[in-house]
Amino acid sequence: MPRFQVVPSITTIARCSSGWRDKIHEIEALGLRSVGLFLTGVREAERRELYRELELAHVRHLFAIPFVHAVSDMSEDEYRYLMDRFGTELFNLHPIRQYPLQHKLSAEIRQKITIENAFIDQSIDLMDLSGFRGICMDIAHAEDLRRKNELEFAKLERLIQRVPVLVNHVSLSGNAALVESYGELTYHSHIGAEGGTLSYLNRYSPEFFGSIIAIELADSLSEQVKLIPVIEKTLAEKRQSVVKRAA
Repeated sequence: MPRFQVVPSITTIARCSSGWRDKIHEIEALGLRSVGLFLTGVREAERRELYRELELAHVRHLFAIPFVHAVSDMSEDEYRYLMDRFGTELFNLHPIRQYPLQHKLSAEIRQKITIENAFIDQSIDLMDLSGFRGICMDIAHAEDLRRKNELEFAKLERLIQRVPVLVNHVSLSGNAALVESYGELTYHSHIGAEGGTLSYLNRYSPEFFGSIIAIELADSLSEQVKLIPVIEKTLAEKRQSVVKRAA
């Protein structure tokens, strides 16, 4: 199991009172040195505004953005900007059969991009990963898949034996079924107020985890950071179990 870092994230889909501007303002107040960034809720013009706000925050307080959830209409220049300005190491995209790329990306940039298991009723496959770096495992999506379609979940388990998981999204999951905005039945939540816990993480073997674990919640960064010790403890215990088995 690789060394890992858990980061709270600036998410951009409006689900509660904490918007992306609020989260950016929290970075300095909380003394954060690393945050994730999810660009899924902002189009190009608003992304430019978000980048300007990040620049201003970065002048006041140095921080890095090691992981970014990219979107299909991003140009190569945007990827390079985030890498050069904020030290972004890895990106993720949804499978391009779901959201086709709108700009050509070089092999160099593709090797920084992981592909998310974005479906909760089917596994991604080798074709989805072709030409990209590896897997971005959304553990809550994996948990939905496990509960909804055991055969497809088994495919996902086999896939991670062939292609490495490099980064994760972690949200909450509970026993009560929820209906997402797009009409699908899920068990995961991106808002703490909707319930759910992190206990489901215990079900997953070390192979499901990468080196960067990004919390994917709409809640404020101050709420997100409360979850970091829980995730770190879970992953540390998994690492210890691997060491014991190897001894």
